[in-house]
Amino acid sequence: MSQHQLRVFNNSNVVAQGWYWALPSRDLPLSGIKTIDLFGKTAVFSRTESGSIQLIAEHTYRTEEKYGMIWIHTNPEVNDPFPSFAELENRKIRVLVDKVELRKCHPTLILGGGVDEEHFLFVHKKTTQTSGPLRFEFKRLSPGVIEFCNVSTILRHSWKGKFLHFLYSGILAYKVTYWNASTALAELGPRFLPLYSIFAYRPTATGETVGLNIYLAPEAAGPFSFLANMRLKMTQMILRGGGSEDAKIQNSIRFRCGPYSLLNKPFAAFVNYVEEQPHFNLRKNEFH
Repeated sequence: MSQHQLRVFNNSNVVAQGWYWALPSRDLPLSGIKTIDLFGKTAVFSRTESGSIQLIAEHTYRTEEKYGMIWIHTNPEVNDPFPSFAELENRKIRVLVDKVELRKCHPTLILGGGVDEEHFLFVHKKTTQTSGPLRFEFKRLSPGVIEFCNVSTILRHSWKGKFLHFLYSGILAYKVTYWNASTALAELGPRFLPLYSIFAYRPTATGETVGLNIYLAPEAAGPFSFLANMRLKMTQMILRGGGSEDAKIQNSIRFRCGPYSLLNKPFAAFVNYVEEQPHFNLRKNEFH
């Protein structure tokens, strides 16, 4: 598969049909109005006194409010499930929404980087020098959902590696689940302290990306309630560190899909998955 054959991946003219972040809930108070750029078009959100969300836009998008965010689905006729962590459903949780950032590349490149084994060796070499290389196994959970899990054993060549090997029972726990090629849910950390994050990105009409991370933690009871905030801050610290390393690449990358990139099996699997997703042509206003 070459660059000119790709329909959805790294294509600024289309978006995969799925859930995208619109704005943080905190930005739309009761009786408030907020205007944003949504895929190159103006969209006006308002909140009634009862708290419900209303949207005026060129397309009648579906809306949902969850995890401290207001979301839209690109196709109101499709009943795709909302991305969620099964472990956090029906539990009281705390949410920390990070700042919005601009990246000078397409969101599918950013999402795909999460399972690009080669990029971890060069961009995140401080981590891999201690833990060893990451190796992903992947499986389709449904036509619109694919899961990647690291399966490589942590090296024990240093005291840090030995400590991580003990802490993680051998394997650095890192799982990324993609929903409709539009949103990614990440789980990391040892079994006794799993950390949860959502990578929420939205393409612009010029092929760039506006996005943010959302951190989640189950609420702790009684005198231990402070632990939830500690988990949120810990997740933010870890992922911000990795994100700042990725930003240098994302703001300068000139990607062409060729044989070398597709030899990276997890990344190739992600590209193929993206290509199979229903999509919406922004220029022609057509669903495919």
